[in-house]
Amino acid sequence: MKVLIAEDDLTSRIMLENIISRSGFTPISVTDGASALKAWRQDRSISIVVTDLNMPFFSGIELCATMRQESPDRGMYSIVVTAQDKPGILIEALDAGASDFVYKPYNPAELIARLNVARRHMELHDKLEVTKEQLKHQATHDSLTGALNRRAIMAALDEDISRAERNNRHLAVAMIDIDDFKGINDTHGHTAGDQVIRYVSSTISECIRPYDHMGRYGGEEFLVIAEVESHDDASLLFRRICRQIADGDERRSRRVTVSGGVTLVPPTARSRSADNIINAADSLLYQAKRSGKNRILSDKEWTAQASA
Repeated sequence: MKVLIAEDDLTSRIMLENIISRSGFTPISVTDGASALKAWRQDRSISIVVTDLNMPFFSGIELCATMRQESPDRGMYSIVVTAQDKPGILIEALDAGASDFVYKPYNPAELIARLNVARRHMELHDKLEVTKEQLKHQATHDSLTGALNRRAIMAALDEDISRAERNNRHLAVAMIDIDDFKGINDTHGHTAGDQVIRYVSSTISECIRPYDHMGRYGGEEFLVIAEVESHDDASLLFRRICRQIADGDERRSRRVTVSGGVTLVPPTARSRSADNIINAADSLLYQAKRSGKNRILSDKEWTAQASA
């Protein structure tokens, strides 16, 4: 664990480096508050700061206050050290954002004990951050596939519609459904059904770009959102997904296929809500199923068929 030392006095700085090194930390030393702030900004792995109170250009209190203001959520434990015994200085430092306060001359045992408190504090902070990220992931991702869940993919659709309008881009939205999925469950069991869902999800993810979105809409249905240039571009993408799922895993005893409905949202279609777009894609999916399954049907193709 790295400890940033901000101390303008050479003797005190060397003493701090020795104590901190013996305690199992990695010291990084600078001679003033401005240099300390620069080092802290550049190296996000620095989590503990030991700073002198009075330094040229930038005091220890100013350093603590600036770090707190710039990154209130960043894990940090700051210890202010000083030889001053002025009334109110401790309160001023703590109010500015300091976590602890040590008087000079240092008692090495006391300083080591306070550093160990800082270590425990930061270890707990890191564990809480990991837990927070895990909970955030669980709240937005499907537990079976790891894809976005329904709430998250719908939120992504709203964001993608707005971004496509701003960037004057077309948006292709597809509803993809696994063909004859009930038969897979009934014949091979729910474990096999789960494997098929994971296979389809991973195959779709492999076929789309990092900035496109895919989520499990429900059951065996997936919602896919992609920026495209045209209807033909959208049809090409989703036909490739359909073909890849059908032909991509020869080890399976039963061929897996999907059907999908794709609707194109032009940048001028500001009146189309997310629900309206979903309903359009779902209707096209229904027609694709009726037309023989294992196929993708776009709104342009359906319009052409209906008028033929």
